Amino acid sequence: MEDSSSEKGRDDVAADRALTDASLDAERSGADAVQEKAIVKARRRLDDLIERDRHLADERLMRFREEADRLIERDRLASPDASRRTELERLAADRSIQAEREASDALLERERGRVDARAALKREEQDSDRADQESQRQDTNERLSDERSGADFTLFNLGRLSTALIEAQADRARHDDMLAMVTHDLRSPLTVIVANASFISEATAEELTREAAEDMLGAAARMGRLLADLLDVARIESGTLRIEKGDHDIGALLTEVLSSYRPIFASLGVRFTIMQPEAPVCASFDHDRVVQLLSNLLGNAMKFTPQGGHVELRAEARDGEVALVVHDSGPGIDPEALPHVFDRFWKVKGDGQQGLGLGLYICRSIAQAHGGSMSVESRLGHGAAFRVSLPVSSPGAQAA
Repeated sequence: MEDSSSEKGRDDVAADRALTDASLDAERSGADAVQEKAIVKARRRLDDLIERDRHLADERLMRFREEADRLIERDRLASPDASRRTELERLAADRSIQAEREASDALLERERGRVDARAALKREEQDSDRADQESQRQDTNERLSDERSGADFTLFNLGRLSTALIEAQADRARHDDMLAMVTHDLRSPLTVIVANASFISEATAEELTREAAEDMLGAAARMGRLLADLLDVARIESGTLRIEKGDHDIGALLTEVLSSYRPIFASLGVRFTIMQPEAPVCASFDHDRVVQLLSNLLGNAMKFTPQGGHVELRAEARDGEVALVVHDSGPGIDPEALPHVFDRFWKVKGDGQQGLGLGLYICRSIAQAHGGSMSVESRLGHGAAFRVSLPVSSPGAQAA
């Protein structure tokens, strides 16, 4: 009977240990509240087992003593020696049950300590996790605060930049309007000067008077070109530059330019030639504006090509566009200056030439207004080549 009760107690302890392990495993995967509940349940189960085991041991001891007393009484009546032996066996059994009880208590106490230790460790892990989460939350809040501050600063700067840009655009618009108005107003008195200078030059017989009149005409012509450039710049900047496209034969355009400029180049001792495309090419462009563009490029070539040099105007048709190239045999352009040649009001320092530095800027703007482009290639000592690309007309277009 005693062995059966002892085995039952050990089975209960093993079952309780399995239950405790399962509860502690549940602690790792569940939420904090569920884990805490499992720990409390395991502790309560251990306490119940300890109390039950003690009660069972007391019952076994009482039953054993009752049985031993009955046997002792029986043996005492039958034989004194048997009674003594039974008494000794009872004492031995008492000591055995007491030892078993103490071992069971020690085992259960160790289990309770193990549960408490694991529960304490789990609480430490949870506290550490909470501390880490709190630290991460604080870091996140600080980062969001920094990002919010940076965004506010960026928005503030964008606001200031937007305001400054609007003000700059308004100033630019007022400047362009003033420029257009002044340029237009100056052309009227300039026309009067040119007309009177022409009259004096033709009417007078005195050489000095005629030369003075011709000087006035030359100066008035330069002023007229400057005013025309300023007016074009104002139109370009305001987006009002007019381009009236029509289909024109490129060969006829080159012939026209050749007849106009060959005498001028010849008077300077510079050879001027043209190279027509291999086959007739028709392009869509504003005739007057393209002539203005080529005149500007040829004028620059005239300034920088020395006597005995050569200037060529050629046309190249390919890939749905036609390129007009003006190449001179002048000194070329400094590599450091090449990126700036199309800038507005930019001039090569020390070139000794008159002008405002608007010619190439206007030329490129005219090419772009046609849907084309303009570029330059140059090497020091080998001249410069300016290339203007224009779209070719659709097949079947008739030249004007």
